[in-house]
Amino acid sequence: MIVPLSVDDVAILDGLYNPKCEMGLRNLCLIHLMLDAGLRRSEVINLELSHVNFDHNYIIVVNGKGSKDRTVPLAPRLKKMLYTYAIAYRPACDHEYFLCNGNLDNTQLTENAIKMLFSRMIKHTELKRLYPHLLRHTFATAYIMQGGDLESLRIYLGHTDISITQKYLHLATQYGTLNYDVYKLDKKFFRRYS
Repeated sequence: MIVPLSVDDVAILDGLYNPKCEMGLRNLCLIHLMLDAGLRRSEVINLELSHVNFDHNYIIVVNGKGSKDRTVPLAPRLKKMLYTYAIAYRPACDHEYFLCNGNLDNTQLTENAIKMLFSRMIKHTELKRLYPHLLRHTFATAYIMQGGDLESLRIYLGHTDISITQKYLHLATQYGTLNYDVYKLDKKFFRRYS
């Protein structure tokens, strides 16, 4: 059973980290790349500085699942976090990967570092159901609940088959009926162009 993160759940996670220090900001960037852009854990790890376009507000996911590239909108709040991190902490890194292990070890972020981060988040909160892909599930469910269309979501998530994306329609319907206060995505995702 997938129970997406609520507004309060995300506030608890955000409250764990100080955005004014390197590791706190790095952790917030990591969380919100999954939550506000729908990236997979491996896509966060492999995100490079050149894949984030701050001028035109998008992220290019290169070699996502199935070796496919896609473009995802960069929400203003996530943009601010990523930009601050890039300016303050990226110059110390000697590689192109966006997120670093940090502190004395500025190597590429690792899967093990993410596992340890989520273990600490579970330990310090009541969110025992927390795991990295839940943030992506939350993004997708919130997108549908806030009026997003299935085809755009399929593209944002990088699904090749719409039937994979359709499970989020079921989740959104279920949680919408229950008036569940799922995390809110930025309005940027719901602009319509004529």
